[in-house]
Amino acid sequence: MTTERKEPGQQNGQKLDDIVQDADEYYNYLKVSWIRETMKGMRI
Repeated sequence: MTTERKEPGQQNGQKLDDIVQDADEYYNYLKVSWIRETMKGMRI
């Protein structure tokens, strides 16, 4: 039975990348939601 050994920081780096991507997607969601709410009261 062979086990694949990864570099010590590789798995943590992947988790960090996932966290950053999730945070970026959430930030964009909040920004779009804020724009929609702000524009609701305006007549363009």
